[in-house]
Amino acid sequence: MQKTKKRILSFVIALIIIAILVFTVLFVFFGIPDLGRKENSARRWIKANTDIEIPENSKMLYRYENKDVFFPVPGRLSGYYVFKFDSEPSEWLEQTSFSKEPDKEFESDFDVPDWIIEELSEDYIADFEKPYYWLDAPELIYFVYMPDKLILIVYAHPW
Repeated sequence: MQKTKKRILSFVIALIIIAILVFTVLFVFFGIPDLGRKENSARRWIKANTDIEIPENSKMLYRYENKDVFFPVPGRLSGYYVFKFDSEPSEWLEQTSFSKEPDKEFESDFDVPDWIIEELSEDYIADFEKPYYWLDAPELIYFVYMPDKLILIVYAHPW
């Protein structure tokens, strides 16, 4: 009876050690699952810096934040966020005062550096040759809504 208990205890300890090793290997190679934290963080950051809330009927498709800045301005890192809508957010665009008229000055201000463009899929780049809605928010944060793709691009200029 004593030997059986020792064998069972040894087996349980071995299983626990194996489970810990498997968890550690998975953590090292795959990291902690996001579970939506990055999207929620991006939405909160946009809301805090522009007072504009991205509608819940959108899903973040892409997020880029440059954290490799030598002397970043506190709370100001360059960022590029792409949200996809299920349907046209007409009411939201109107409430937030997006402009539908093309604006050459806005297009030139929406100057995304090449090192961000190189990482983007062509689907996530603003095409000013097609119809677009735009909003120039405070703190050098630019919004572009592309109705043909139902995507919203939020670009935070780093300076």
